[in-house]
Amino acid sequence: MQNPYVSAPEGVDETAWAAAVAKIRGYCGWHIAPEVTETVTLDGSGGPVIVLPTLQLNDVESITDDGREVVDPEWSRSGIVRRYCWTRKLRGVVAEITHGYEEWPADLEAVTIEIASIVSPAGVSQVNSGTHQVSFRESLPVQALETLERYKLPFVQ
Repeated sequence: MQNPYVSAPEGVDETAWAAAVAKIRGYCGWHIAPEVTETVTLDGSGGPVIVLPTLQLNDVESITDDGREVVDPEWSRSGIVRRYCWTRKLRGVVAEITHGYEEWPADLEAVTIEIASIVSPAGVSQVNSGTHQVSFRESLPVQALETLERYKLPFVQ
C-alpha cells in the first residue's frame, strides 16, 4: 500500500505534519485515513476468527483461505472476519479490503499538531553548540495518549 497523504492544517509545517502522521500510524499499526483499498496477507488463525489490520473496515472486496475464495464472509467494522474455520497456514489468508476513515479524525488532529510541534524546530527544548546535540520535548499529555489508544490495533505492542 502507498502511504496515503493527509493534508496539514493551515499554519502547520508540512514536513513536521507528515512526520507526526507517520509516527501516529506506526504507533497505531495502520494508516487510519484516508480510505484506501489494499491487499493484506495474514497468517491463518486455525479458528473461527481472523483480525484484519484495521479499526475501520468499510468493505471486504475479496478474501481467500489457503487459495480458496471465501464467498460472502461475515465481517465487522472493527476488522474481525468470521467463518467456520480458517486455515492454520502462515500467510494463508489474503484479503482485498477497503478501510480507513474518509478524513483524518478530528480528535487526532490536535494530537498530530502536538506531535508535529515536537519534531519541528519549535519543539526543540535544548541545543548544545559544542557537541551539536539537540533535544526535543517528547512527552505527550495523558489525554493525547488516550486518544491514540482509541486508534491503536489491539495486537500492536
